[in-house]
Amino acid sequence: MSKVLICLDPGHGGPDSGAVSKSGLREADVALTLAEKVSAALGKYDGVAVTFTRDRNNSKNYPAPPEGLRKRIAYANASGADAFVSLHCNSGGGKGFESFVAGNCSAFSKKMQAVLNEHILAYLKGYGIGAHGTAAKVDSQSARGRIGVLRDTKMPAVLLECLFIDNPNEEKLLRDGNFLDGLAQSIAAGVASAFGLKKKATPQPVQPQTKPMHRVIVDGKPVIDSAYKDKLLAALAKALDKYQDKVEITRR
Repeated sequence: MSKVLICLDPGHGGPDSGAVSKSGLREADVALTLAEKVSAALGKYDGVAVTFTRDRNNSKNYPAPPEGLRKRIAYANASGADAFVSLHCNSGGGKGFESFVAGNCSAFSKKMQAVLNEHILAYLKGYGIGAHGTAAKVDSQSARGRIGVLRDTKMPAVLLECLFIDNPNEEKLLRDGNFLDGLAQSIAAGVASAFGLKKKATPQPVQPQTKPMHRVIVDGKPVIDSAYKDKLLAALAKALDKYQDKVEITRR
């Protein structure tokens, strides 16, 4: 049975750092870390495989824009992926989360955007974070950095802007591995919901098989408790040799 293939696109890369916080946190690095965590979270579901437009092996020598952007799009299209999820952080003095699809996107892109928003915003609510305006947005030609991956990829595609890297409170969260773990799990859950994926069954511990215990009772007094047939028979034979009045075996 073929698996659903998800192409994760960590935004920017190489000389293209993306947005950078005052303390030096790079959007490209956050996006890559988050992509790795989303991949791990998706590994808990049946029937799914993951590929990346870039990873740590090629990020240092990654081409500068626009070559890097074109390379990521070309890789995604050649991969035969069933869906494309581009991961970014926002900037510009705002706060919160938003997602984008292309204006001419498929119905499934809109469905995937909706379920991703639902799961991600439910997670962010626990941190007092909501949507940046309207969470679900349709991209336009004016957003040149986004529209390329949404317009030119051949599969359903959604771009996620995961908080504002230049917002001090949200930057702290983007540096927090535990927060990113939870965010990745919410993204994975949204993808799984869109495709109807189920979590892998948790293996149940195998209970060790034990032999039943028996007790030999002679004249109302226990003489042996054992799970071994030879020991029980020996005790029984000894009792019979002595002509005891009452000999019995009970299961414990």
